[in-house]
Amino acid sequence: TLAADPGESRGEFAVENLILKKYTPYFEDKVHADLVDGLLTIRGRYEVNLDDKKRALRFADGELHLRDLLLNERGGGSSIVELPAVDITGVQADAIALKAAVGRVALTGGRLAVRREKDGTINLLALLVPSATPTPPAVPTTLPPSPAPLPDFMVGEISLQDFKLELNDLAAPRPAQLAFSGVNVSVKNVTLADGAVLPFALAFDWAPRGKVQVTGNVSLKPALSAALEVEVAGLEILPLSPYLEQFVNARLTQGVVSALQTVRLETAVGSPAVTLAGEVALENFGL
Repeated sequence: TLAADPGESRGEFAVENLILKKYTPYFEDKVHADLVDGLLTIRGRYEVNLDDKKRALRFADGELHLRDLLLNERGGGSSIVELPAVDITGVQADAIALKAAVGRVALTGGRLAVRREKDGTINLLALLVPSATPTPPAVPTTLPPSPAPLPDFMVGEISLQDFKLELNDLAAPRPAQLAFSGVNVSVKNVTLADGAVLPFALAFDWAPRGKVQVTGNVSLKPALSAALEVEVAGLEILPLSPYLEQFVNARLTQGVVSALQTVRLETAVGSPAVTLAGEVALENFGL
């Protein structure tokens, strides 16, 4: 519906299976990557009212679905980002009340290839092209205004399932390759409110062998803090040898680490304080 006096509109909209590759001419000069594939679907309901007494700007029941996103390095290079399925559901927003909520952000499957070059640059951070002529900061003529209040924002859950992460470090004394598979992450009740507690869980498989599980709670404000239980089972340390070699004239030949630790992190006062309690076992060690 649409009304002219006062300006008012409400309704539903849907953009389905938008082929992202068709629109690369609009942003290809801003990224150092080739968008090979990807379909985007967006749905939702909206309400707009410009009457001074009934002003409204609301978005409800929003959904965003991204399928088969594939980013390659510019010029026919290898793939950097693969996202088979990204689903954002339960989006509610009120721009007048400065409130927003997202039911769930879910990434299923996918792969991320990270490479640190010999000069220390990271390929993912180099994807975005910086502005050629940055605008100089304006000289303030009056006292800065008090900071605006943060919006009331909540995400019910951020979930990552069956993800793969590949790290290729060319800046180490000897090239190092680290691989994480079966990465599962869950963070619940994500909010910027003071004192909010966010349940956190992380699990992944380590190549060539080993498993890591982390569970606990994290708080973001008023200062970052965490209380976590960490379990490491049969993690083979041979891939870490290149990092040891910059401190000692030796190489790892074998070794397996297992650990069960309680980790507490506090950043409220001064420098971060980290407390560890538990046990660590190193077996079949060779140097």
